[in-house]
Amino acid sequence: MSKDILSALEEQFNQECLAINVKEEYPDYLGTEQWIIITDLSDEELTARYEDLINRYYPYIKLSVEQGKAIIIYRRNEDKHRKRKKLYESLLPDCDGEDEIHSNLTQVDFVSQLVMSDYIKNMLEQLPSEKQRNRIVLRYLFGFTAVEIAEMENVSSQAVDKSIHAGIRYLKKIVM
Repeated sequence: MSKDILSALEEQFNQECLAINVKEEYPDYLGTEQWIIITDLSDEELTARYEDLINRYYPYIKLSVEQGKAIIIYRRNEDKHRKRKKLYESLLPDCDGEDEIHSNLTQVDFVSQLVMSDYIKNMLEQLPSEKQRNRIVLRYLFGFTAVEIAEMENVSSQAVDKSIHAGIRYLKKIVM
């Protein structure tokens, strides 16, 4: 097969399929499959269209696009949980069951962080709307985007942005 035909075939494959290297993506994976191919093509269609190309991915696991979306959502959620855990760990000392303060965090630092978190909590409680408070917490403490918050609440991202900005303006007035 000529190089031009192969590159055109690869380009078409990349439009219809997503290939993920299992060993790179999931280092603890013990199966024999080397690749995950995400596509809505049937096995027969995949083989018929990309027979010369698909051989480099054997053995592979074929997933539907919906299953691929679930993987992407899972990755995004895992990243959010990792960031959230890091945020909480930065607010509280890492104790091993005793009353010891982590070696790199003095009692003064810990107390000042608690005071600051109480200050922020009190400021948020002064917002006129619980919806604004929840949206600001989701956006700035948990790292959700306005689009993600909008999807959770079944509203437009513009409504979420407008609410968050109004809440921040309100907080600025209180502080100043």
